[in-house]
Amino acid sequence: MSRRVIVRPLAESDLADAAAWYERERAGLAEKFLDDLNRTLSGIRERPLHFPVVWRELHRALLHTFPYAIYFRAAKDVVTVLAVLHQRRDPKVPSARSGRSRLAHWPRLLANGHCHPAFTRLHCPA
Repeated sequence: MSRRVIVRPLAESDLADAAAWYERERAGLAEKFLDDLNRTLSGIRERPLHFPVVWRELHRALLHTFPYAIYFRAAKDVVTVLAVLHQRRDPKVPSARSGRSRLAHWPRLLANGHCHPAFTRLHCPA
């Protein structure tokens, strides 16, 4: 069964930033990155439960060629992509995204549907 895929705004920003970086590194590399991303998303769409759960209901799918992971939640008819992150990224993300020095473990927050300062652009469920 093929599910509808929703890519949240922050995940869109993640992948746009990655694609822009690859294009700056070498012309045409962004296209290869996006092709790899689309192949992985096709696999997620067809078989989301095939990918490991990294925290409660939060799954992770690794891209085949590039060092990125797609973090998503799967429901019966829809897959929601919450983040597309480089695999070397610290999962505690002490980043400029939040302006805070320490963040709670974000996969737990995403899996529970909570909005976290690092993910303010997500349309979190009420």
